Amino acid sequence: MRALAAVPLLFAAAALAQDQPAGEPAASGDQESPRSSEVEEILVTGSAEGVSDMDTSSVTAFDTETLEALGVEDIEDISDYTPNLEIVTAGTSSATLFIRGVGLNDFSPISTSSIAVYEDGVPRNAAAIILGRIYDTESIAVYRGPQGTGAFRNASAGAIKIAPRKPSGALGGKLSLSYGNYDFVEVDGAFETPLVEDLLAVRVAFSFSQRDGWMYNRCGSAPPFSERVPIQFPIVDDSWNMCGETSVRLAPGDTSPVPPGLPDWINAQRGFAARSIFSFTPDLPFESEWFLNLHGEQQRDDSGLGQAIGAGTLLKRVPNEDPQPPLSPGAYDVPAGTGGPDPNRYRDADIEARAQAIFDQLLAACGSPCPTVERRKIASERNRLLAKSLEGLDDDPFAGAFNHVGETNNDVFGASLSGTILAGESLEFETISGFESWDRLFDLDLDMSPNTVFELATKDKGYQLSQELRLGGEWSGFGYPLYWSIGGLALYEDLDVTSSINSRTESQRTSRVYTQEMLSLSAYFDGEIELSESFSVRAGARYNREEKKLDFRLVRQGCELDTSFCVSDETKIWSAPTGLVQLNYRPTEDITFFAKYTRGWKAGTFNASSNPRKGLFAAGPETIDAYEIGADLTFMDGMLYMAANLFIYDYENYQIFIGDNNYGSLPELVTINAGNAAVYGAELEASLVPFEGGRYEVRFGWLESQFIDFAQQQFTQTGVAGAGDLSVQDIDYSGNRLLNSPEFTVSIIASQDVDLGRFGILTFRYNGAWTDDVFFDASEGTGVVDADGFDVLSPYTIGQKAYWLHGAGLEWTASDGGLRVAGWARNLTNQEYKTFSLDASTFQDTTIHFVGLPRTYGATLSFEW
Repeated sequence: MRALAAVPLLFAAAALAQDQPAGEPAASGDQESPRSSEVEEILVTGSAEGVSDMDTSSVTAFDTETLEALGVEDIEDISDYTPNLEIVTAGTSSATLFIRGVGLNDFSPISTSSIAVYEDGVPRNAAAIILGRIYDTESIAVYRGPQGTGAFRNASAGAIKIAPRKPSGALGGKLSLSYGNYDFVEVDGAFETPLVEDLLAVRVAFSFSQRDGWMYNRCGSAPPFSERVPIQFPIVDDSWNMCGETSVRLAPGDTSPVPPGLPDWINAQRGFAARSIFSFTPDLPFESEWFLNLHGEQQRDDSGLGQAIGAGTLLKRVPNEDPQPPLSPGAYDVPAGTGGPDPNRYRDADIEARAQAIFDQLLAACGSPCPTVERRKIASERNRLLAKSLEGLDDDPFAGAFNHVGETNNDVFGASLSGTILAGESLEFETISGFESWDRLFDLDLDMSPNTVFELATKDKGYQLSQELRLGGEWSGFGYPLYWSIGGLALYEDLDVTSSINSRTESQRTSRVYTQEMLSLSAYFDGEIELSESFSVRAGARYNREEKKLDFRLVRQGCELDTSFCVSDETKIWSAPTGLVQLNYRPTEDITFFAKYTRGWKAGTFNASSNPRKGLFAAGPETIDAYEIGADLTFMDGMLYMAANLFIYDYENYQIFIGDNNYGSLPELVTINAGNAAVYGAELEASLVPFEGGRYEVRFGWLESQFIDFAQQQFTQTGVAGAGDLSVQDIDYSGNRLLNSPEFTVSIIASQDVDLGRFGILTFRYNGAWTDDVFFDASEGTGVVDADGFDVLSPYTIGQKAYWLHGAGLEWTASDGGLRVAGWARNLTNQEYKTFSLDASTFQDTTIHFVGLPRTYGATLSFEW
């Protein structure tokens, strides 16, 4: 109902705009309009007349200057400044994307995003290459909503297009040097030159960056095993601990198993990327232009580690003079919940200190001596207060205890050839051929503790080939101009994966070896007819077909006796039509209204599960019916630009990546179909240029989402632990919000120039982003329920409460524009926040949290010629 109530606001704004004089095109040297200065609208041409090959009615875009000012290193960095775009990361090469609450949190190598990502026109399909470095970039455009036509595969949520800078044919270059805290070093550069005048030119760009670790490892610099003191019992106050690990899994005389030589600081990053783009414009009877793009990237990072917050039963030691009735000497049993230990009795030192402080405060209020019955109540109240305080992170989320610091290594190479041929004045042919290859190792201590609970090492290697062909033009056979394009996209991918899990028990140590071949084919038609100067109709359709073949082998205890679930292969073929119909009304040059319907679709996906009860299985395709209205408005001769959109989505077989927590099995993340889902919301963007040198933007997103009918099955154990029977429990998530869909988001980008005359220009910058409460699972943050249907975790444990991120900068530019010096700070208030959380409470009595980057600051020196 709130979405419908907002409709009159669009038309009220339109009425206001019609009262303004129509803006004239800016003369040379005039102040640019907000739209042009921020690339708020990008038109991807499909013919000589500018036929679009993508729906451009709901677009947020960033130009070179804004990307540099925001410090964008990959597409994750733009999510805070794009309405209803959420990008979730779990490590430096693992990212998933959501637009308007729609996406897939699948980090596995065989995953396919619901958002199509393209760089220089080539699809970046594989998970290993979707989060490439952003450098020497002309623009990034985010297209919100399903793409029902055009050369777009699986874009049921939207698309992102990255456009690198191409050769201009002139001689020039730039060099940028940055240094910041955590020994951050970045060197970016580009050089271009004509090779043969008016025929052949090249632009070479590169980017190198490194950042030392920003999270402290309490297990770092452990002494050699020969110098360690063996464990003796009884243990008093865990004084023998090396970095927080405890004695439950060890015997008298053992020494700490934490390996020596671990780094003190972790989450370090180091990467290099380079690209050469050649442009070729031959002198032929017809006009044509060709680009050859050769690029490579190397990544050598620590696999990102964060924080483990236990959820097990907590044993609280009490003074010996009051030991009854104990479950073990000097200990009482208290309820389970967020903040308890994991199965190895480990708790983060900050959580341990917080629990002790709460207990001491309650004990002091009880008086002396405090009766035993009151102490038991105090222990229970201590746990309740502790769990409540851990809805966020602990007191120092930038410190932990880790016995394994794995690596993320990724080597990427690619090439593309794109060409455009103009035949006459209104016919255009375009071809884009692409090749991408990668070789990645992802080694992660997923339990994020000083014990070996479950560690994941995945190596994936593969390549993809893609070919897009498109023909477009103009035809007036009906008496009205018709701009049309037809085309298709073929994408082939070959992928080899080996994934191993190291656990504390032999029966749960597994390896999965599988290969996947994928062939995606699509063909489309798109056309727009102008029925009058102010009214046009656009319609398009695409046929989609996708085939996947997966060969799977599971290595684990029991496979030698029963291979039925250990070796399998399967082939799936999915196909469906999609399309769109859009009405455009433009009463003046400064006012545009649109209304559209889009049918979106995303193919199914395999799950190569290590769960013996499931093995290899697939999730089916998802479909979406999307309805949207919107307006683009320009006021005051271009000084103020506004764009507003309202949308309603109806999903069938919504794909969701969710934790599969079954008793007796390691927790897994799998993709399943969640039945039907509904989404509606709005976006508002405003850009203001009140006077020369100023630029101010506000972007707002509102989102309502819910699962209509979604229940997940879970294996649980009834009765006494270790002696009960397994049963299947249905967990109903119907009515809950979709994952990664905060209700409100707000971002601000502001800059103001101060002209110093011959002394140059001083620029003040500010950017801020506010994100409402967000949940990383279907439970709305409380995780999987226990066998009795009760929540084990506190609210927001598998989520993040609303938070602000602030950034600021001060920049000086020489009067000739060739020299620039800037100081900058990001996450100015050192905001602590989660980027992703995982519930592993059913199996390992713990929860896992990836943590956002702390405050960073530094300076940049740039030269351009």
